[in-house]
Amino acid sequence: MRFRGKREVSGVIGKPLGAGHGLLQPDGEGGVQFGQFAMGTIITHRVFGGRATSAVRRAAAEVERLEGLLSRFRQSSEVAAVNRRAGAGGVRVSADTYDLLALALECCEACDGLFDVTIGPLVSVWQMCAGEARVPARNEIESALALVGYSDLILDPAASRAALRLSGQTIDVGGIGKGFAGDRLLEQYREHGVSSAFVNLGGNVATLGCGPDGLPWRG
Repeated sequence: MRFRGKREVSGVIGKPLGAGHGLLQPDGEGGVQFGQFAMGTIITHRVFGGRATSAVRRAAAEVERLEGLLSRFRQSSEVAAVNRRAGAGGVRVSADTYDLLALALECCEACDGLFDVTIGPLVSVWQMCAGEARVPARNEIESALALVGYSDLILDPAASRAALRLSGQTIDVGGIGKGFAGDRLLEQYREHGVSSAFVNLGGNVATLGCGPDGLPWRG
């Protein structure tokens, strides 16, 4: 998951949501629409209801908060902290980060490692070689694969700590992070009294209730 920086979404006319955010505009169907750049992609919100504007403000802030916890590209994030301490002991993490890592491990176990949240070293090799316009050599792939193994992610629920067993291992939540964030955004909207919302996190879609026409959401 390439959670990098954020920028305003160009070409959107409306009311600025706040520093570092995109713009808020009427939806045209009685709601509000908002776009923000976060988690390495454009995230769009369509929200309906009397408190839609304040709900979108809260949801946009939640996206940035989660990115700040989960991005392995942000050195200040908790996932980056766990990666830095790989092979050297665990790191205490927040409830949100712990919940995501615990869910990721459940998914790893359920599919016998076809999804692996410790895929970071292999992802990094492919990213490096993409910048050099080449395919990784077999030895580069094998070296990275030696550091991939979800059983090496150790979670301590009593202490809310996460650790990687081997130096050089890295967590990459790219296969689960946006879905996790989508679920959290729907929770935020429900808590704010919203009954109709559509969130698109770069192709990962989460919906609440029906569309403004009373029919199931169609995008």
